[in-house]
Amino acid sequence: MAFFSKNRLDLESLSERIVPAVSGISFMNGNLSVRLDSQGGSLTLQGNNNNFRVLFNGTAVGNLAGYNLGGSLSVLGGNGNDTVLLEEQAAATSFRIPGAFSVNLGNGTDSLKTTGTLNVGGLANINMGNGTDTVTFADTAADSTTIANYMTVIMGQGNDTFNAIGGNLTVHGYSTISGANSVQLTGNAITLSSVSIQNAMAETNNNVLNLGDTTTLNGNLVYTSNTRTETIGFDGSTILGNVSLNLGQGASNVTIGNTTDTLVQGNFTVLGGNAADQFTIAATSASTINGSLNLLLANGDNTVTLDGDGTSTVGGSVTITTGSGNDAINVGSAGNTFTIEGALSMSVGNTSSATGNVVTLTSADIGANVSFNSGSGADTLTLESTQISGNLYANTGGGADTVEFDPSSATPVGTTNMGAAYINFGVGSGPDVFINNSGNDFDIFVQGFIG
Repeated sequence: MAFFSKNRLDLESLSERIVPAVSGISFMNGNLSVRLDSQGGSLTLQGNNNNFRVLFNGTAVGNLAGYNLGGSLSVLGGNGNDTVLLEEQAAATSFRIPGAFSVNLGNGTDSLKTTGTLNVGGLANINMGNGTDTVTFADTAADSTTIANYMTVIMGQGNDTFNAIGGNLTVHGYSTISGANSVQLTGNAITLSSVSIQNAMAETNNNVLNLGDTTTLNGNLVYTSNTRTETIGFDGSTILGNVSLNLGQGASNVTIGNTTDTLVQGNFTVLGGNAADQFTIAATSASTINGSLNLLLANGDNTVTLDGDGTSTVGGSVTITTGSGNDAINVGSAGNTFTIEGALSMSVGNTSSATGNVVTLTSADIGANVSFNSGSGADTLTLESTQISGNLYANTGGGADTVEFDPSSATPVGTTNMGAAYINFGVGSGPDVFINNSGNDFDIFVQGFIG
């Protein structure tokens, strides 16, 4: 007769020991699962290599010698306010989860934090439920969390925060963060692959995304917002793929290189909504987008500033498209050359104010053609000390419009230069203004001018 051995299952019901409580611990085939009741509390999982001890509200529960993991670790919470902490059993001892790490805490005000040196051999799947929740990986500068596979974090509804602001976070697979109002990737060393961030649609809280000077994405970043206001900063970060920002209908502010040089290896695309959006490449650093820059900002009073310390560059083309509103577009600044190696295309909508749309190129170096198209209303296009390797094509639409080359020069000694300028002031009542104080000789063709 053949004898078959059965898998060993340790299942402990612990709810009678502590109220609120760990309601159950199961350990089977090297996989540890901890279940909390609906009253909430503080769960601590202390690791030393693959051995984990379980504490609830500071009191050890289950096997006091700990559980030697050979597989996964999972935590299941109820609808109470839960706090889950992963830490080392003793100082300077690393710990690891050989398989997957999963957390599902239900609704409530919940938090998950990792400290020490933690290695997850599989995927990380975090579901915080609805409520005001916080996820913090590598809490302090001395901490490090490494995830060998992909990471999925679902924050649910509520004013939620995802933090990697202290030590090192490395995720080798794809990362998805959904429902977090604040995402902070600013720790000692943040190294991720491709990242997708999506805000919950029914939120009433504003959104913040920050990537610091020690953050590297080895793939793409895709960000999808809701109807709220957002503030997004790339300050010294390195992104080796493309960036795509869908900003939704709230007013948004996107800044690149506020204090530190920033690199985007691929294309950078921003899709704005019908609100006042701002996009800035700051003057305080040398930032580089090696691909193309595409800004589709829709209606509203939008502001675009492409500046830098004199060495900032877009390696491809730049396309800026706005809708109705009073828009301001600034490329370069006095003494700081901004280089676009491809073409520059700008299209603005209708405006009804006296100032209208204002576009200024100062010390800009454009490697191909420049085109400017506007709707009805007053528009101003100014070129100061700007070099265009191709031609300028300007169609200012109807209205009282101004086109000027080197207006700060009292006489034609300015340095703006191009192949040729083709200017169409459109059909309107005027009066239009055209000024050419460039000291360079290039052909100028003017149509529809009303003085």
